[in-house]
Amino acid sequence: MPATLTQPEIERFVELDKKRKELQRQADAFEREAKPLKEKIVAYVEEKGGSDRTTVHCGYVLQLVQAAGRVDWKGEFTLVVGAERVAQLMSACPPTYRLQVEPARAA
Repeated sequence: MPATLTQPEIERFVELDKKRKELQRQADAFEREAKPLKEKIVAYVEEKGGSDRTTVHCGYVLQLVQAAGRVDWKGEFTLVVGAERVAQLMSACPPTYRLQVEPARAA
């Protein structure tokens, strides 16, 4: 734990966080633009790829690669312990904190 915290360090954090948020907005915009293209490519491979889910088109190898599935842990847990118990556990969770840094207002 740092014994001191300087104004330049706080300002640098604010600057980096602002850049991070802007880059995340850009990444989200790219994702929105890419999503329909990805869906179209997946549909093409599903139609043309055959049993190995692979095809070559316009100089690209298009392939659907098998990956491990994802478990709906909350849903499965709810089935085991019940919705009421899940609600109890969620309401009993201690709060978490996130850092918020903004300029102080002059009095």
